[in-house]
Amino acid sequence: MIATSGAEPGTLQELLGWLADRVRWLRDWHQAPEVPKPIHPKFREAILEWNKALAGCLPDDSDQAMQVWRFMEHSIHEAHRLLDSFELYDAPVWPSPDPTKDPRVLISALAHLEVLRTFVAQRIRERMPQVGRKRKRPTKRLGKPTERTLIDYLETHPEADIDEVIRATGLAEGKIRRTATWHEQEETLLRQYLEKHPEATTSDIQSWFTFSPAKTCKMQAWKDHLKKKKETKAKNSEPQQLTRKMLATRPDHKAPDPSDAIDRRDSLFQAIIEAADPTTRGSLNKLKEPERNKLLDHVLEQCGGDDPDGPFPDANVMVEVSKSWIEDREQEKRHRRGFREREE
Repeated sequence: MIATSGAEPGTLQELLGWLADRVRWLRDWHQAPEVPKPIHPKFREAILEWNKALAGCLPDDSDQAMQVWRFMEHSIHEAHRLLDSFELYDAPVWPSPDPTKDPRVLISALAHLEVLRTFVAQRIRERMPQVGRKRKRPTKRLGKPTERTLIDYLETHPEADIDEVIRATGLAEGKIRRTATWHEQEETLLRQYLEKHPEATTSDIQSWFTFSPAKTCKMQAWKDHLKKKKETKAKNSEPQQLTRKMLATRPDHKAPDPSDAIDRRDSLFQAIIEAADPTTRGSLNKLKEPERNKLLDHVLEQCGGDDPDGPFPDANVMVEVSKSWIEDREQEKRHRRGFREREE
């Protein structure tokens, strides 16, 4: 039996999955560029279950970061307590940094959780019985061990998500996500989700699966879903007699769909992020939605790329234009700040 996020792990294998959950939750939350940061539903549920004082309501402001830190520090101490119960006393020591003095405490917590996960995985391999184990002869049909393990597990668990696969197989999350089998599984899970939630948006999908909007827009399941919605809408529309006023204001069906333009802008911004250097990427991630839209308008004006069916402009050129825009914006902010200080 595999322990859930709310149950105490009873075996080393369950502890490995328990740690993998917390590593993924904290990493995805920490790396999210949005403000406030989206939090995985299972992560939110675990925090609220641990801290009853929140009364079922997790704040979305700066206090959320403190709640995340307190939960992760508790999880680390709990992991060390469980390791002691399994008579594993040589785990790396947790220094318990002070969040009021060290602004990088969450990064330290993430690093320590990853170290503990590696430590537990090594101890599991050391405790596996070696005598009498028969080594299977590799064949071309079986392919890579990771791929084969995934295929075997998903054949009997077709609705398994990444958390369940990590706990059941002990495979690293990165290895799982790089396989073609898991890409197919993500498409399957998204199709099943969209069948149950036909009005879901890319933001809903990000909250449920942690897929970025840019990734969702590229997935075949999402493209098929949008095509099906358009066909259904056209099929269900009943013909009616149009008045002159209605004819004058009817939309141009040859015009591009606004939602396609939004998806293209999301993909454009993602292309800039991926090509940017770390400093520029950090500045881009801090932009709020209105500022991001101004930046994209500026990039499209300078580089072209308004054609919805055309290719994106060169990514490196877009990065340079973005850096120039950010520098102008920062200089304008400094100018306004100095003007206010002189007035005071």
